[in-house]
Amino acid sequence: MQLQRSEPINCDVLVVGGGLAGIMAAIGAKDFANEVILVEKGKVSRSGATVFTHGALGPASGDEKEVWVQELAEHSTYLCDQEWTEILVTEQRDRINDLASWGVPLQRSADGSFITESGRGQRQSKIVLYDGKKMMEVLRKHALQKGVNLVEKVAVVDLLTSDGRYPTEGRVTGAIGVNVQTGEIKVISCNAIVLATGMGSLKLHALNMDNVTGDGQAMAYRVGAELAGLEFAMAPTFSIWNRYFCTPSQSQFQSHGAKIVNSVGERIIEKYFPGQSEQSLDFGTLCRMVAKETLEGRGPIYFDLREWSDAQIDKMRAVQPRTMKGFDRAGVDIKKQLIETTPMMTGYSASGEGGIRIGKNADTSVTGLYAAGVCALIAANISSLMGVPQAFCSVAGYRAGENAGKLSTQFDGFEINTDQVELVVEHLAAPFRREVGLSPQAIWHKVHEVILPLERSFFKEEQKIKEVISLLQSIAAEDILNASVTDPHDLVKLLEVRNIVQLSELVYLSALERKESRLTHYRTDYPFRDNEQWLKWVVIRRRDGGPEVSLEALPLSSYKFKPSSTTVNISI
Repeated sequence: MQLQRSEPINCDVLVVGGGLAGIMAAIGAKDFANEVILVEKGKVSRSGATVFTHGALGPASGDEKEVWVQELAEHSTYLCDQEWTEILVTEQRDRINDLASWGVPLQRSADGSFITESGRGQRQSKIVLYDGKKMMEVLRKHALQKGVNLVEKVAVVDLLTSDGRYPTEGRVTGAIGVNVQTGEIKVISCNAIVLATGMGSLKLHALNMDNVTGDGQAMAYRVGAELAGLEFAMAPTFSIWNRYFCTPSQSQFQSHGAKIVNSVGERIIEKYFPGQSEQSLDFGTLCRMVAKETLEGRGPIYFDLREWSDAQIDKMRAVQPRTMKGFDRAGVDIKKQLIETTPMMTGYSASGEGGIRIGKNADTSVTGLYAAGVCALIAANISSLMGVPQAFCSVAGYRAGENAGKLSTQFDGFEINTDQVELVVEHLAAPFRREVGLSPQAIWHKVHEVILPLERSFFKEEQKIKEVISLLQSIAAEDILNASVTDPHDLVKLLEVRNIVQLSELVYLSALERKESRLTHYRTDYPFRDNEQWLKWVVIRRRDGGPEVSLEALPLSSYKFKPSSTTVNISI
C-alpha cells in the first residue's frame, strides 16, 4: 500500500488527545495562540476515559484547602508533590466554575449550589457529580466556539525535533500522524505541543478504551522527556461482572457501601482488615485482596448491593446511566442478586499514578513539550481518592494549554527537520512491504500472555520482573520489528502495540528498582512500606544507550505535611 501525504499543516499549539485534559488544554491555549489544533485518534466527545466518569474533585473553600491537601498527601503515602497538590485543590474551584458556565450539567441543589459528597476513601475532600458523556459533548461544542481546529481519526505516531534526534537535545517542533481509515500521513509543524493521550490500556475490552494505548508516554520517552512513578502505574480492576460484561463504576459501588464477599459468603475485608469497611481501602489493596481470595480457591468473589435503597439506585441511574443500563440488559437485578467480579490488570496509569513528569506549568524536561491528564504524573499518586484524576485533567490541562500558548508566541515561523520526517515515513511504510511476519493482533495476544498473569502483575518479585522485561524486549526486537500489515487499521494497531510494549518495559524497570511495597506497587519479596528509605521517586528517561533509571528524594523539608519514618508491613 502506498501511503499518501497531505499538505503540511502549521499551527502555534498542537494538542494530542481529545479527552477532558486535551480539550481543556486547547481551550486554555486559544487565549494566547492564534492557531490551535487538537488531534484525536477517534472522535472528540467519544474518546478517552472522561466519557465514562461521573465525578470530579469539588471546589474547596478557603478553610477547606489545607485539610484537603493534607488528606491527598496522606492518601499518596506522602509521595505527592505537595506544591502541585495545593495548586490542584486551589485551581479546581475555577475549573468547576468554568465547566458550569460553559453549560456542563453538574449536579446542583434547589438553591443552585453544587451538590458535593464523599467518594471512596474520602474523609474531608468532596466530589461533584456529572454525566461524563454529556460533559464531553458540551466541551466539544465550547472548544469549537473558541476556534479550536479539531482533526479527528488521526493517530499521532511520533514527535519531531529541532535537531532531528531521538532523544533530542533541542526542542519539539511538530508531529507526524496517520489517518486511521485512509492511511494518509499528516505532517504538523508547531511551536509547542501538549500531550493529553490518557492511559495505556491493554486490548481487553475492560475499560471501554482499547485505543488508549500509552501513545503519549511512549512518544515523550522516545523524545527524551523524563517519566516517573511508573512502578505505581499498574491499573488493577474488578469491574468485569458475571464474566459477561464490563463497566466502570466499581468505585461508586465501593463508596456507597457495597460489601465484597467470597464464594462461601465471607465478607473478605473482615479477614484482612477487621473493623474497616471496603470504602476505606485504596484501590490497589482492595484488588489484591480480591485476587488473593481468587487464587486461593475461594472465588468467585461478589459485590453485594442487596441492601441498597431505591434512592441509591436512582442516584446511580443519574450519574452512571450506561452502567445501570448494562445491568438491565444483562438481566441483573442488583437489589436481589450478588454480582460476580473478576480481578485483572487492565493497563497503566488509569488515573495518573505514574507517567510523564511535569513541572508547575505542566512543562516536561523537553523544551516546548507539555503534558496533562492521566498520561502525566498526577500530583502524585493521589488517585486512590475519587474525582482527583478528573480534577487533574482540568487543572493541569488548562495550565498546559495556557503555558504552551504563551511559549508559542516567542517564535517566528516554523521549522521541520525533513530528514527526520523521511525516517518516520519510512518506518510507517516498511510493514506494508513485508509478506511474512506476525500480525498486530497476534503480537497483542503475546503481550497479554506476558503481563496478565496475577503473579506478574498483582504480586511481583525480582525474578518474575526480570522475566517480564526479557520477554518484552524480545517482542520489541523480533515481533514488532518484523511485523506485517495490510491496511491503515493494522498499521495503527502495530504502532499501538509498539507503544504499550515500550511503556510496559519502563513500568517493570521502575518496579525492579523500588524495593518496597506501596500503593498499587506490591512486591512479595519486599512486602512492606519503607518511609525511611523510599520516600523518593524512581525517574526514567531515554539515553542514547537505552533507558536510564535514577532515584530522586522528595524535598520533604519544604513540605508542610510529613510522614513518620516507620516501616509498615502491608502483606495480605
